[in-house]
This record gives sequence, C-alpha cells and structure tokens, in this order.
Amino acid sequence: MRSRFMRAVRRVLPVLAAVLLVFGMAACSHNETPPAAPADVDIVMPNLVGMSWHEAQPALHEAGWTGTISRGPDIPGGPENHNRIITQQPGPGERVQADVDIKIQWGS
Repeated sequence: MRSRFMRAVRRVLPVLAAVLLVFGMAACSHNETPPAAPADVDIVMPNLVGMSWHEAQPALHEAGWTGTISRGPDIPGGPENHNRIITQQPGPGERVQADVDIKIQWGS
C-alpha cells in the first residue's frame, strides 16, 4: 500500500510543482506596459488636437490604442501651437480598431 502511495505522489508532485512555478512567475511579473488589445477590438478615438505628445500618449493608451503613429508634415500654427497636435486622422470620436495607424500633424 505504501508503494502505491509513493507512486501516486511521484506522479502528482511534478505536475503540482509545474503549476506552482507558472503561477508564481505570473504573480512576480512586473510588466509596466498594459496588455495589448486584440486587433479586432474597437475603440473610440480620443480628441488629440491641441495636445503635446506627453498628453496624447496617455490618452491613447487609456482608450486601448495599440497602433502606430505616422507623422505628416508640420503645419505653421503660431507659437501657441508649437509642438501641439494640429490634425489627426482618424478623427476624434471615430470608432476604429485598436491597432489603427494614426496620422498626426504638428504645429511648427
């Protein structure tokens, strides 16, 4: 009877150790980047016009955006719009896929 018990322990112990290892590693993960949204998830594009990049980036990530930025040519906008977003495509309020490419033009 004792040998049956020991065989059962030898079979269960590696599985239990593997499960604990996986959950332990997941609990210790210090990933500061939010998980990427799946490509088929829709988000509402925030209004980025008038924002600096330091303001726009958190707004995009809060909305769930995971795409890329394309920079268009700078637009003369006066000193109050220097390094501020002047235009964006897709526009504010549009429902788009989370991984959409955003085209931004900055004030010069």
